[in-house]
Amino acid sequence: MNTKSRVAGVFIGLAVGDALGVPVEKKELGSFDFVSEMEGGGIYGLPPGAWTDETATSLCLAQSLLVTHDLDVYDLAERFKRWVENGENSSTGVCIGIEQKLLNFVSNYGQTGDFDSNSLNQKVRGNSVLARVGPIACIHWDNLNMATKIARQQSYLTHSSEIVAAASEYLVLVLSHLIAGRGWSFVLNMPIKEDWPTEIELIAKGQWRHRTRESLKSTKNIIDILEAAIWCVGNSVSFEEAVAKAVNLGGNSDTVGAVTGQLAGALYGLEAIPIRWFDQLLQIEKLTDVSMQMVELSRTE
Repeated sequence: MNTKSRVAGVFIGLAVGDALGVPVEKKELGSFDFVSEMEGGGIYGLPPGAWTDETATSLCLAQSLLVTHDLDVYDLAERFKRWVENGENSSTGVCIGIEQKLLNFVSNYGQTGDFDSNSLNQKVRGNSVLARVGPIACIHWDNLNMATKIARQQSYLTHSSEIVAAASEYLVLVLSHLIAGRGWSFVLNMPIKEDWPTEIELIAKGQWRHRTRESLKSTKNIIDILEAAIWCVGNSVSFEEAVAKAVNLGGNSDTVGAVTGQLAGALYGLEAIPIRWFDQLLQIEKLTDVSMQMVELSRTE
């Protein structure tokens, strides 16, 4: 396993976790049979291996960053718009699962060609904000200032919440350190920024260690998703175990699966992703192509 394996692991891991979580989205913990395969179905009736808005929006950001390097909000908005209107970067040819705040952002942009900061709010609910962090780390893992800047900026497109911005910043730092090969123990002792909200500071300090599986929450709250994903990786010894634990929390299973898949992919590398899951992903050629483009930007070891 090397840096390039971990970069690819982040992005493919994201899609794998997203697709695995499809059948149990919005289901309560313990109300369904354990998910360990690509089953499809769920609230959108998707085929096995289909992924949702988490991966689609991440593809949009990855493609934009590959072209512009820094965040170009107009380029990204155009890609979001094509996804919404034409199904570009979806797994089935149709936009599904878009969260309301992102839909509002795209609709306002489509009508005005600009961005309305008044449409943002301070809530910490949101599906795709954390999932979009993956490509940022894949491309800018060796420039932490750039990575954290873009992570925060992309969160402000749909949220004006400092908690959401700090959660995105924390996740991109964790992913970047893992891609660099610093390991999970380094992450557990990572420096805490003084301006992080208390909720993020507690996660960074390891409050999640005291959680049990039953006490985790898989909701649309970004703190719940981040804590659950960190817990699943911290209480597992493989990619498969971590992601399976995540999606079987139910609730917002595609999102917690996607975030956990990023983390586990960064920690264990592409080779650790079960081939049976990889082979069943829809649009695998597109996912692999974007992954390889990001890999090419990584330093040779």
